Amino acid sequence: MTQLARGLEPFYLDMGREIDHTTVIVMTEFGRRVQENSSFGTDHGCGGVMFLMGGGIRGERFLGKWPGLSADLLTGPGDLQVVHNYRNSLRAGTHAAWRR
Repeated sequence: MTQLARGLEPFYLDMGREIDHTTVIVMTEFGRRVQENSSFGTDHGCGGVMFLMGGGIRGERFLGKWPGLSADLLTGPGDLQVVHNYRNSLRAGTHAAWRR
């Protein structure tokens, strides 16, 4: 996370006033399952994250539903429930919930 922040900060600063008209979205390429597999790793799954940065973004908060990690709430072999379609967040970058 520190490396990501150190990369995004200079970009944000270099954008100057143009950042007011820019939305940067950083998201995982694929999700991971909660439970370990037989090799003590995790398989591809639904769990992922998305961060937004830019002018007009009201930050420092979590948006979405968090169903939890207890076994009775997982689907399939240890996967998180899908509660948000990432494609909806990528549409237009002007999602009202993001804005100030």
